[in-house]
Amino acid sequence: GSPTYFGTMAAPVKKLIEESVKQFGKHEGKVGGAGTSSAQIGGGNETTLLSRIKALLRHGMNIQGVEKGNHYGPVYIKEPDKQVINECINYGRLIANLVKKIC
Repeated sequence: GSPTYFGTMAAPVKKLIEESVKQFGKHEGKVGGAGTSSAQIGGGNETTLLSRIKALLRHGMNIQGVEKGNHYGPVYIKEPDKQVINECINYGRLIANLVKKIC
């Protein structure tokens, strides 16, 4: 996950992604996902998630989407509430099930 800053991932996460070129080829076939938070509804959550997902896909990773709810991954505004916490738990379950299917 990453906080949303100006419609994209936070600088420390972006730096981690940029440095991940050293790991290129080592994550192919692994499972990933994304989540984010922002201060307001129009804070750029979807663009942040998509920027994270694109980076994971570039490494050849399998990304878990969500049929109902936040399709690209969990999102919360300001502080996570009970609904968001449940969404994160369910997303973790989806990712775990994908790992089981692949292995």
